[in-house]
Parts: sequence; structure tokens; C-alpha cells
Amino acid sequence: MFCVVAVLPIASAQGYPGHEADLEGSRSNSSLIIADLRPKLFGDLPPSEAAIYATVRFDVSPEDKIMNAYAYRNAGIRRITFTEAMGRAIKLNVDALLMEQLYHKTNFMGEYMYYVCTRYARNSERYAQGLSPERIASPYERAHMSDADFNEFYSDKDVNSARAKLVGGAFAFLLAHEMGHHVLGHVDHPTNDKEERRNMEAAADAWAIDLLLKKKVSPVSGIVPMLFFYYTTRHPIASEVYKDHPADARRLLAMYEGANDRLPSFRASIEASGQNYEDVRKGVSQAIVLIKQEIKVDE
Repeated sequence: MFCVVAVLPIASAQGYPGHEADLEGSRSNSSLIIADLRPKLFGDLPPSEAAIYATVRFDVSPEDKIMNAYAYRNAGIRRITFTEAMGRAIKLNVDALLMEQLYHKTNFMGEYMYYVCTRYARNSERYAQGLSPERIASPYERAHMSDADFNEFYSDKDVNSARAKLVGGAFAFLLAHEMGHHVLGHVDHPTNDKEERRNMEAAADAWAIDLLLKKKVSPVSGIVPMLFFYYTTRHPIASEVYKDHPADARRLLAMYEGANDRLPSFRASIEASGQNYEDVRKGVSQAIVLIKQEIKVDE
């Protein structure tokens, strides 16, 4: 799995004194993460894909109201842009996941994701009304961590290693997905047809999963950004027809199935990280069963 440069602590999700300075620091950190990942992900693409990659410009926008990553062309120049709202969401939700695991807080990540998404939706309404946003608390605040606990959490070597791998995997999946849109020709031949756009998104997911697997990175690395929307979408399958992306349940299922099919190739790295291989295998199998059940019920 990809490790990335140090991930800086974020005081809060949004709306507090010093927010702008914290946002710019986080944005700079996201830019460093992307610069660190690019040669690892795209350094040995096939010649035709490498030629396209060489023309793509990457950037992180200061946008902190909309969580997004997108591929597009502007004045003939290929681009991939992350909003820092997405970058911050990844970093904060990774920490929520680590806190759930380390402090045995059942479903803390899901609860925190739901809280953040709800606040973002409420703040979108406030922006539209010309009002200032409501403050969004960090996972550390939601877990009532003391300053001593926070300092310990961010100084622990093992925690920082796990954080770098999870953040790196999440950014890697999104980067690969957006690059997929460029190399598959989606950016050059856009469409307004929702079904065609869902097919394009599924194809970009497949391209990204295939690339991660070639790099010996589990496609479940992309789970953090997907889980955010998975946890906060009601009836994802039933409402899929109205959207231009496949339901996040389907995208998660593809990630888990991709990991399950090739899990033996990850055995050495799984065991080297201190995890029990059979426990990981069972966890992936159980996730596949549960997501399939949800899809069947919601269809």
C-alpha cells in the first residue's frame, strides 16, 4: 500500500477562528500528497496512456464547501482538480476510522461521516442564503479527546504509519479514477445522458481498480471517500436512476470483489502489517455479502 508524506493534523473541519490559515496549510499538504503519489501511480503507464498523463495538470483548489475531485479540459489543457473540502474530508475521516479501531468506538467513523455530511448540507443552504457556515467539529472533538490524547494520537509512530497508508490509498484511488476519465476518452467526449455518464464512472472505477492492483495496492484503499457517501445516502440503488454516478454501494462492492479475487497476492503485506490474513479475508467476504444484501433489498 502507498505511504505518503506526513499528514498534518487539522484543528477542525470547518468554520472557526484561524480557519483560513488552517485550510491553506491543509491544501498545501494535499498538494504534497498528490505530488508524492503521482510517480508511484503513473510512472510506468503504457506509452499511449503515458502520453495523455504527460499533458495533465494537477491542482488542489481552495474550495472548502464542495467535496469533489474531477477531470476536465480548460482552454484545451487537461486537468485533474481536488477541492480541499475533499482533501480535508479524507484526512479527518481516516482519523475517525483510526480512532474507531484504536479506542474501540463502535461505528464512530460512520457516525462522524453522517454528522459531517449533514452539516455540509446545512451549510450549503446557509451559503445560498448569504449566511456564514455553522462550525463543523473535528473527530477529536466529537470523541472528547483531551489535548494530551490528541498529542499522543499524532505522535504515535504506528498510528502515523497507518494514517499515511490510509490517506495515501484514498488519494491514490481518486487520482486513478480521474486519470481513468482522461485515458478512456471521457473528457474528450462528454455526455449529458445519465446512463452513459454512470457507465463512464463505472469504467473509470474499473480502470482505477486495475491500476491499483497492478501496483499491489488493495482497491479497498479507496474505501474512505466511498464510505463517506455510502453512509450518508438513503436508498442508493433506488435513487441511482436520477444520478450520473453509479450507486456507491455498487462501487464499494466492486472494490471489495476486486480485493477478494486477488487477496492471496496481498498476503505477505497483510501479515507484515500485523494483521491476521484469515481475519482480513473473512472481513472482505462478509462485506461483500452485506453490500449484496443491501443492493437486493433496495432494488
